[in-house]
Amino acid sequence: MVRAVQAAVFGTADPGWDRVNIEGEGVLPRLREAAAMPPWTAPYRLVVATVSELGPAPATWANALREAPASSRIVLVVDQDKPAGLPVLLNTLERTPSAGTVVIDCTPLKPAEAERWAQETAAEAGHRLAQAAARLLVHKVGTNAGLIRQEVAKLAAYAGRRASITFEDVQAVAVQTAEESVFALMDALGEQNTNRALAVLRQVLAQGENPLGLIALMARHVRQIWTARGSTGPAALAQELRLPGFVAEKLLAQARRLDYDELGRMLCRLADADEAIKTGRISGDVALEMVVMGIELSGDTGSVTW
Repeated sequence: MVRAVQAAVFGTADPGWDRVNIEGEGVLPRLREAAAMPPWTAPYRLVVATVSELGPAPATWANALREAPASSRIVLVVDQDKPAGLPVLLNTLERTPSAGTVVIDCTPLKPAEAERWAQETAAEAGHRLAQAAARLLVHKVGTNAGLIRQEVAKLAAYAGRRASITFEDVQAVAVQTAEESVFALMDALGEQNTNRALAVLRQVLAQGENPLGLIALMARHVRQIWTARGSTGPAALAQELRLPGFVAEKLLAQARRLDYDELGRMLCRLADADEAIKTGRISGDVALEMVVMGIELSGDTGSVTW
């Protein structure tokens, strides 16, 4: 992401500047200190600071950005969807704008936005990506714009001289991501095949999937199954959830095997696992295995219940 910001703002992703990366504790004073130092081997010093929130005085960050000398360039990465203090920082920058300040919104795309992005990216490559194919692509790879662009490039090469990238092309070429693995995981749980569910889970984790991200995917999938239980059929469900028809059919099949009580217990276990991981009470892979095995984590005592 930082390379994309550098390319958009500075005209190149690799300017050859002195670069300092700052994250962790005490980012603000370290950012000021690094920005104040002159570059050693290049005309400019690039300071990349990453934070998850801006603390009780976000306006102070605006001052730090303005105080940087002309020999420094600062990229402040606020690594959270809705970070505390960001609106105040943006309002401060808007009230007293600076010619050197650029704000780039990197909020994750919504599914509909990701589908349009996929189609626009395909058009840039000289191909038409059908709506159903775009929807399947987003279902398979998620809403990450960079990953979508990468997969569209593969699909364009696969389509060759054909003007259109088809649904079948996406099925044949696009990578299988954690979202599809969650389908396999929920299939195994619906069939009460815990061993297979654990095998799928361990494979996904071995591929580097973040446990908290996987919990979010599983929770979303459980909510989709919940919706499917009250749906009138695959067409209505596909329209309501903006999913390909074959995905809606798979959800309906899972909904027939998992009742509301089971789905509710699964959501509770996922919420407890999320809290346990974030508070450091248990590692991500162990928490997810406990969810799959039906072991409940007690948020009050830090113990588990069989």
